[in-house]
Amino acid sequence: MRQFFINTIGLALGNLRRNRLRTILSLLGVTIGVFSVTLIVSLGFGLKGYIVAQVDQFGKNFVTVNAAAPGLSTQGSITSQLSASRVVSIDYDDAEALNGLPHVLDVVAFSSSQAFVAFRENEYRSLVFGSTANYMSFDLQARLGSGRFFTEREEKSMSPVIVIGSKVADQLFGEVDPVGQKVRLKGMNLQVVGVMEPRGVFGPMDFDTIVLLPLRLMQKRLTGDEYVQEIDLIVSDQEYIESVSEDVATVLRRRHNITDPDKDDFMIHTYTEVMKTIGTVTNAITILLGLLAAISLLVGGIGIMNIMLVSVTERIREVGLRKALGAKNSVIWQQFLAESIILTTLGGALGGLAGTIITIAIIAYARYTGFDLQYAVSLPSFLVALLVAMAIGTIFGAYPAKKAAELDPISALRYE
Repeated sequence: MRQFFINTIGLALGNLRRNRLRTILSLLGVTIGVFSVTLIVSLGFGLKGYIVAQVDQFGKNFVTVNAAAPGLSTQGSITSQLSASRVVSIDYDDAEALNGLPHVLDVVAFSSSQAFVAFRENEYRSLVFGSTANYMSFDLQARLGSGRFFTEREEKSMSPVIVIGSKVADQLFGEVDPVGQKVRLKGMNLQVVGVMEPRGVFGPMDFDTIVLLPLRLMQKRLTGDEYVQEIDLIVSDQEYIESVSEDVATVLRRRHNITDPDKDDFMIHTYTEVMKTIGTVTNAITILLGLLAAISLLVGGIGIMNIMLVSVTERIREVGLRKALGAKNSVIWQQFLAESIILTTLGGALGGLAGTIITIAIIAYARYTGFDLQYAVSLPSFLVALLVAMAIGTIFGAYPAKKAAELDPISALRYE
């Protein structure tokens, strides 16, 4: 049996070698299919890892409260959060009321706007964050390059101070030390007390263009109200996230006179929910793109079937001679089927190898350019694509093999 198997493989390889150009062209369809699947799925996992790593930078022990957009608050989606940024329903006193909850280490509240910040004849359009003084305990990646952050006393007393991002400092001051200088923002003269270290971009936000000022000052002089866009609670341990979320909902419903949870005018999000949403979105996109890429595997299988049918036609006399010498139908069938499976397996292996190499090259280039994409070459996706390629070789090679096996030896020997 073993020798028969070796002989069958040997004959199949010999026939493939005799028709090198046809073999190469047959390989291309399967190779491209497996290459596409491996590349797309691997990059999808790498992108998911990058997004998760970026979110992890903000910490895992957070409960976030946003204003709820009517009609969208139950979706728990990015759309609902963006829409809620224009809705006012949580305020400064809500943040103060949440500060004493069990297992809550700190509560950070902030609001945002846009404005031009000016120094002498220079000005720069910035994203303005009004924040409580403990902003640095929430944004774990924020670092001061020089100076200091404003204090709780300065925040409560609405002191005219500001902390600016590195790009703002470069655009407004050049070589001049910004700390101690005064800038203009919406008619206010604010003293620069600190400059943030360069940080870069996360999603649509360039952190180096942000300026931060005391939340109370922003509310009184810019927005003219007591409302905030977001409240973040820092929890002592992840095991208390759920209980803290329930306590937050209870306090806010009592303060907002809400008896029906379906009428909540706030949204509560946790790290677990964010990760679940990210996983759902990235997995759906990866699967969709992978399925689209897999269509080329089907096209490659059809191409191999056509090639094998041509091969059967060209080798009719050979098949007739072998059958006349005593070869059984099963032997002929196995030989042609072996050729088809070898083609798809070899094409799949080459496609997977090429996909892996290109994936590594793309990720290396991305990391070189500053985009910290994670190395996540998907071995399971390659193996699945390879197995699918082998199955396609079996399915699409079965009909040509059957046709060859059923040839009448006398008619085959007479074939011109």
